[in-house]
Amino acid sequence: MMLAIAEHQHFQWILSVDDDVFLPPASLMSLLRSGPMADERGCGVLLPLTQNGIPSTETFARSWLSEMDRAELFRCFSQSSGQFCTDGSLMQNCWNATDDSIPAVPVPDPWDEAGNIMVDSEFQYPYFANNVFLMRFDRYVRVMAHPDCCQGTDERAMNQVLQEERAPLCMDLQTFGLHPAWGNFGQTMKNAVELQTSELMKDLFPAQWFAKKDRHMLCVVFWGGRGVVLVTCLGAYFLSMAMIYQMSPFFEVYARKSCGASSLTVGFIFAAMPMSSFVGNLGMDGMIRRFGVEVMMNVGLILLAASSLGFGLSQNVTGWLCWRSMQGFATAPIYTSISTRLARTFTGEGEFHRVVGLQEVCGNVGVTLGPLLGGMLFQYGGFSLPFIVSAGLHLLFVGISLLSICCKETKSGSEEAEPSDAHGLEAGPISEDPTVTICSVATVRLLLLSGISTLCLGVWGAFEPLLADHFVKILGHIDHTFIGFLMSLSAVPSTFAAMAVPSLLRCVRAKWLMAGGLVIYGFGSFSMGSWELLSPWASQIGGLLLIGCGWGLCWTPVLPSMVEAAVAQLKDTPADQGRHAVSPAVSSVFNASAALGEAVGPLMGTWLLPKNFQLGPKVIAIFLVVYAACTYFSDPGSEKGIELQTEQLPTQTRLRSVLPNPENPELEG
Repeated sequence: MMLAIAEHQHFQWILSVDDDVFLPPASLMSLLRSGPMADERGCGVLLPLTQNGIPSTETFARSWLSEMDRAELFRCFSQSSGQFCTDGSLMQNCWNATDDSIPAVPVPDPWDEAGNIMVDSEFQYPYFANNVFLMRFDRYVRVMAHPDCCQGTDERAMNQVLQEERAPLCMDLQTFGLHPAWGNFGQTMKNAVELQTSELMKDLFPAQWFAKKDRHMLCVVFWGGRGVVLVTCLGAYFLSMAMIYQMSPFFEVYARKSCGASSLTVGFIFAAMPMSSFVGNLGMDGMIRRFGVEVMMNVGLILLAASSLGFGLSQNVTGWLCWRSMQGFATAPIYTSISTRLARTFTGEGEFHRVVGLQEVCGNVGVTLGPLLGGMLFQYGGFSLPFIVSAGLHLLFVGISLLSICCKETKSGSEEAEPSDAHGLEAGPISEDPTVTICSVATVRLLLLSGISTLCLGVWGAFEPLLADHFVKILGHIDHTFIGFLMSLSAVPSTFAAMAVPSLLRCVRAKWLMAGGLVIYGFGSFSMGSWELLSPWASQIGGLLLIGCGWGLCWTPVLPSMVEAAVAQLKDTPADQGRHAVSPAVSSVFNASAALGEAVGPLMGTWLLPKNFQLGPKVIAIFLVVYAACTYFSDPGSEKGIELQTEQLPTQTRLRSVLPNPENPELEG
């Protein structure tokens, strides 16, 4: 029921309060406004202070009870709650704990400043009770999707998810509440009422809310209009990546045989697209603010289809340079629109990292299939066939995208009163901020992060135009299809690494992943030039696999980290509005940096590597390791939340021995 209501109303947090919990208005108000603050401090769940409940009882006692009353309360617990008062209600067992006196407890003023949140960053508390809690909507979705959820209660699954995600408990120290301990008293009636309520909810809400087999931790990503955004963006990204890399296995050989083009000339042709993309990205944030992301993305796809067809029909260096440059101007609105739209739409905790990981997976699939299919089509249909096929697929996708836009406009026109289905701000009534430009977000930290995208694409771009000829020299005679397979091999570990990044970020910070990924990338580059130290096949395949793994680890966190760095520079601006404002400019910087690496890489590679393919990759490896160190030490680190001081940590010497056994459902309640 909570999920259905929260999803329908586009809530970001769920505040769950048992029907028998007494909360003063001040405490309720504090919880309702504490969601953003709890997110900033890394809280997995935020609890109020109540006299009954784990672990809020001890903190409640420290905050509100006198020393005598506190001692009596814990004495009562230690004597009567071995199985949480199975011989009667806790009220009966503890009735005389304070000699029937009611302590005078000061209740905080409703307008007191919120924010006195205690973060259990050391994980002192092994378990919490679900009497009252505040949790992010997307995290509660993962609770419902957990394989251990939910046999009569969501409590065990919530604790399990928090342990797996290493998300700490937090308690709002300014709250005050009372919650009766039922024990066995009234449980029969309570269970009957809850069962009746559950059946009523099944009649009111769709069956998929209660079908566990349809739940998945990423299901929140695909609900409603956000699914359309995701499919449109990732589909466009996949097609463009496949088209760009499809000519890698055959173009250098074909250009040399048909036109006598040198390796340096081929490098200029490869570099023409990213260089023009770099120029186009410099003004793309203003274009997006003026025309919108959907218009710019579809215009880019149409231009990419036309330029791809023109490239395939050309037969000379001049034509290839012109059409390749046009492809670069086409990719600028595509990639920047995709990054902007994803950043604005997927604003939940960890969602952007997951979506960027999915984007990298789609890109890797495109990079894998593009050279493979390109080599096959070239071998069986000639030079023009790969480009004709890709142009047709792009135009087909544009038609599907335009149809979805028309359907959305028709629906919005007929249901003007209905709220948007997007959880983020993409469809929201937020005006663009013209003061947020590339210059305003380009801090040293942000530019250093963008340099990672430059290096990732630059190093691979240095290798790419030479690999076909290099593989033939080192590995012997192999056909174009197998060359395409080898060049797509790095995409496999890159895909798995990108998928693992969101999970790894729960344990380590993003700067560790980016620095570590660059180091692994460096080892891969070193291996590519070490076929005399290792065997030729081992050095090349091992190098490709290491390059792919390092790429996935260091590339995936870059854009979310850049957005977070830019938002942090905006003062007195809510996080969601800040993300909406900075997304076009940050996306332009990110994609311009990537395009710069893609442009400079082939030029430097075709100039330096043919002279000494053994030394060049080793020099690149050293530079990657040095840049990894710079990336790591440039971030001084920021602490999430308020660390608990030793004297602030409540002890559980009494309660720890009487915690409910999660394997025994009879002890819950």
